[in-house]
Amino acid sequence: MTGDPEHPPPRLILALGFSELAARTEGVLGRTGAAFEFRQAASEAEVERLLATERWDAVIAAEGLPGIDPIRLSSLITQNGTDVPLVVISPEPTEARLAQLLAAGVDDIVSLGNLTRLVVVLNREFRSAAERRRLRAAETALKESEARFRLLALNAQDIIFRYRYLPDPAWEFISASVSSISGYDPEVFYRDPDITERFVHPDDLPWVRVLLRSGDAPSALLYRWIRRDGRTIWMEQRCSYLRDASGSAVALEGVIRDVTEREEQERDRRERSARVAALDEVSRSLAAASLDLRVILDILARHTAELIGDSCVIRLLSADGRRLEPAAFHHADPLELPKMREALEQIPLPADTGVHGEVMRSGEAILLTKGLPDAFRSSFIPELSAYLEGMDVQSLALVSIRSDGQPVGLLVVGRHFGKPSYSEEDRIFLQELADRAGLALANAKLFDNVEKQLQRVEGLRNVGLAIAGSLDIHLTLDVILAEVVNLLQADAADVLLLDKTTQYLVPTASRGFHGGRNQNTRVHLGEGLSGRVAAERRVLVVANLPSREDHPRPETFRREGFLSYTAAPLIAKGQVLGVLETFHRRHFEPTPEWLDSCRRCPTRPPSAWTTPCCSRTCSVPTET
Repeated sequence: MTGDPEHPPPRLILALGFSELAARTEGVLGRTGAAFEFRQAASEAEVERLLATERWDAVIAAEGLPGIDPIRLSSLITQNGTDVPLVVISPEPTEARLAQLLAAGVDDIVSLGNLTRLVVVLNREFRSAAERRRLRAAETALKESEARFRLLALNAQDIIFRYRYLPDPAWEFISASVSSISGYDPEVFYRDPDITERFVHPDDLPWVRVLLRSGDAPSALLYRWIRRDGRTIWMEQRCSYLRDASGSAVALEGVIRDVTEREEQERDRRERSARVAALDEVSRSLAAASLDLRVILDILARHTAELIGDSCVIRLLSADGRRLEPAAFHHADPLELPKMREALEQIPLPADTGVHGEVMRSGEAILLTKGLPDAFRSSFIPELSAYLEGMDVQSLALVSIRSDGQPVGLLVVGRHFGKPSYSEEDRIFLQELADRAGLALANAKLFDNVEKQLQRVEGLRNVGLAIAGSLDIHLTLDVILAEVVNLLQADAADVLLLDKTTQYLVPTASRGFHGGRNQNTRVHLGEGLSGRVAAERRVLVVANLPSREDHPRPETFRREGFLSYTAAPLIAKGQVLGVLETFHRRHFEPTPEWLDSCRRCPTRPPSAWTTPCCSRTCSVPTET
């Protein structure tokens, strides 16, 4: 309980009976430190009674409990007329069941094995419910405003007119209020019977012309005028025909009223409602997606481009925080998508310079328009500026993707020429979209980290089994290298064992080389990259391998296309036995997680290894 009447704690109906699950749910929510009020309900009838008598912020139900069916409960909430989110806890929801529950109106589904996600879901639903309440209040205010407007309009100086068709077209009368509304004096109308051709909006003129001259126009028309100062206004015209004995229209008379404010409010209301619905749809899509980071990013890029732009690029912050690396693309034109992807993947984007760096530092979105060419061009690094110069882009919006309040990526969305530039409302909408994406990305990365930990444990277990179960060094090394390539995400790897007699490192096993590792290439202890690693007993990382010449047969590695190199000494009982090398065919900089994986890899092999080195035998101290 907060004790604050203006900010009462959220009130939850736990339609979980008095089960163990109810206690677990209260415990999970209680550990957040936030105050909640709970009421237990063991049947649908009890939920209905609570909804009818008190205010509630959410209902939490579970599948499989007697007397409570989530689908019937969703229908009951809808029939009750209350705007209360329904969240369902499901043991192992199938895709078909998820689709069935969401189609029935359930707001979200939380797996029983991931109850902590319930906190995130509830916070999101509380915000959505608050936004819906705000919209309803805005709609009520709009209706009240419109009612007041109509009352004032009855007594305001609306435009009263009479337009004659026969014997010749002319304005017989138009009130002086036309001057303040349109900017044209009544005398202009009297002199020019066709003045409407000048101030009716070009898009509305064809059908307005036909209706007004047909003698069969509806009693009420809504169309746009262009004032003398160039501003567009909405006009509501109510009129009736005067007819002769034969029924032919001889004149048109009526009242024209400026309803610009009403129409703009209605447009704003529609846009707000559409954007709330769009955000809910994106949230559902992200929630229904797998925890695959790539899938989530592709969904976000596509939805963003479709909702508020023509193209979208998502870049994520690199592990070292120095670069913004391309992660997902979408373009309204499928033919342009491959071109955009190919061009932007080749352009490096530092995370601390230019307009994108400012967005990442400040966390504030930035809107740019090509209508200001100098400012637009100077906002980007030269390579990116040159690319944008050739693109059909009218405006750009750059928004940071945040997780736990920290920027983790950049969302860039563009509109083509012929469309309006991005507005402040667009900026707010995009930031909300990016924040929801940040939450989905955080969940996906958490899942990915768990998966990687499991892979590491499994890999180390396989290595241990290989070492313990085989006396064949080549078989053991082959297993080790397979796990090393997988754990360290390398393209190739090899092991060089130290010949104690000659003090040479001899290639003994390899994996991932297209042309095969040269087994005759020996490296003297202390020379070259691997020789230094063995002599100095330290891990070495070379981010730009082609620039280095201090390793044997550089032409072989260039032919293989290796760009980055890492090596670690193999040590047992204080003695160096050899070197483990890994190679990457892409630029690679190790993250703390990668270094941790490297430390956990089998860099301390068993000391009972003996392997043929050319025509000799490399003896390694026997374990006692």
